[in-house]
Amino acid sequence: MTRLIRNRIDGVAEPLPEGERILWSAKPDQWIFTRRLMRLDWVFAWFAALSAGRAYFAWSAGGGMGEMLIAASGQLPLALFGLGLLSALGIAMARSTSYVVSSHRVVLQVGVALPITFNVPLRFIDSVAIRTRKGKAGDVILTLCQGANVKALALWPHSQGWRHDSVQPLMRDISESALNELKPILAKVLEASQQEEAQDISGSAHPKQTTYGLDGLEEMPA
Repeated sequence: MTRLIRNRIDGVAEPLPEGERILWSAKPDQWIFTRRLMRLDWVFAWFAALSAGRAYFAWSAGGGMGEMLIAASGQLPLALFGLGLLSALGIAMARSTSYVVSSHRVVLQVGVALPITFNVPLRFIDSVAIRTRKGKAGDVILTLCQGANVKALALWPHSQGWRHDSVQPLMRDISESALNELKPILAKVLEASQQEEAQDISGSAHPKQTTYGLDGLEEMPA
């Protein structure tokens, strides 16, 4: 979990505005984040296939078990270097990432060499989807209201979609326990934000009632 400092978000110098409270925070699961982002399974499979191919050619040339092992192990230094480099980069990215939900916004702190803080006011969030993987970490996908554009390159890999009008901020590879804590909090603050905005805009005594589900935004008649 991200360390909370009273009315501050860890890593952000400015205190929170008056009346805003931090409700939840977390970091990506380092290993799952690194494995998925860097495609480590595919990289390992690629080097394994190369080693198997070299062993096969050594065998077809009449070599024995020793020659086959020598041929296959020729890829080992490169494989260890590549996997180690990708793992180190992925872990550094995971450690430098923090996701925070306050009473007014969702905050994504991302970036290793050039950290940035991406603020998403709750009123700009149109729907939320939680994508889970059985027994593993999951992702929280934020779909923004029309006109709230995001630059995908600045937010990558904490986004999905590449067109400026369809980029979705992404809190990725959050542990199952942290997701279970987040679900009721996020649903509650989004519903409260929507109701407050509807009352401010319409001024009606009977504003449209909107319910935020965990798989998206569902509008229901009042």
